[in-house]
Amino acid sequence: MTYISTRMVSLVLTFGIFFAISCSVLDNNRSDELPSYQQELNNQIRTLNEQIVENPDNSDLKIQKANLLMELAESQANPSDRYPIYQNLYELSLESSNMEEPDVEHLDEIINRAWSSEQNSGVQLLQATRNAEDVNSYYDILAHFDNAIVLQPDSLVTYNLMATTFYENGSINNAIDTLERAFEWSNSSDNTIREKLAYLYLETGRTDEAINVYESLLASEPDNDHLTHGLTNAYMISNRHEDAIDRLTALVEQYPTRIYYREALASQLYYRFEEQTIGYLNDSGEISNSITISDLISQLDEIHSIFDELNTNSPSNEESIFRMATFYKNSAGQLLQLATNQSVPDEQAVNLNQLADFYLENAITHWERLADMNPGNLEYLSILYDLYIQTERIEEAESIERSYNF
Repeated sequence: MTYISTRMVSLVLTFGIFFAISCSVLDNNRSDELPSYQQELNNQIRTLNEQIVENPDNSDLKIQKANLLMELAESQANPSDRYPIYQNLYELSLESSNMEEPDVEHLDEIINRAWSSEQNSGVQLLQATRNAEDVNSYYDILAHFDNAIVLQPDSLVTYNLMATTFYENGSINNAIDTLERAFEWSNSSDNTIREKLAYLYLETGRTDEAINVYESLLASEPDNDHLTHGLTNAYMISNRHEDAIDRLTALVEQYPTRIYYREALASQLYYRFEEQTIGYLNDSGEISNSITISDLISQLDEIHSIFDELNTNSPSNEESIFRMATFYKNSAGQLLQLATNQSVPDEQAVNLNQLADFYLENAITHWERLADMNPGNLEYLSILYDLYIQTERIEEAESIERSYNF
């Protein structure tokens, strides 16, 4: 019997403004007058540097230098060219801890004004890009946010915006690097950065890291549904079926009307059954020293009960019916393999064959529903044809063969 994978419900988390580290230097387009003006500013800054060396406690000189640096930065048309100037400005603030409070506030005001200007410019360009008003601003957006970060390296909002820019342009690893930088700088109890990191770890296949972060976050926020969804996703994607089953069972109990939890639970239960069945067959009936045929049948009964209840009480869409149809078809195949295993007693083999027939009947019912819903889907018709042949429904199989030349 041919097997096909059971489709799984995806419990995807959604973050608001989501998910930036280096910026590229672009070509510089300046007017002819700017170089001489900028050279004059550089000369003035160089003179101030010499005066500051001679008078390191002179706050007025440092304020003058900060204003000149700000003026020099504003004269740069290319945002990436402002980065080294802002580095100079930030380093000046670090060297001014012994200044009087009014002077410190004045210097902070200059830095905050520059930070605000760069971040606002980045946000405006990001929004214009989203609205398809400007599709060539990717590196300028990153440059603006990079400038803002060098001015305020502990600004989580800027890291988030920069990571968002990377994420929306498909640079997920850069988004991760940016958020990891943000986490190193923040030393904050705010878990938003770590939650986004966990999501991106999961999206890039770093499931162990995602699980570690989600488990840590849930330890402090056990009632956070987003974190629970994320951890459940991580367990499912990493094939940690027992852990996924435990989480999904709790979610089904907490939210009994949410169909997708039940479907996801049924899928995980089937994957566990499939693994244990393969192990049983490979180990001649001795898997984990405890799993028996009765245990395997009991697991199938649990899955069947979930699908039967969903089929009875809930309107089913095509994807849900496909999931059920695949489950019954694959389960019948597993049961037939168990029935022919030499370690299975004859009486038990008879029961397994009868149960396989029951699952085949359910499979045919669901594949017929799918074929009715989507008569042009040749995959459905091909599987239904094979099931008819397997159950010796020759007339139905020939009808499909005549219509579709199988």
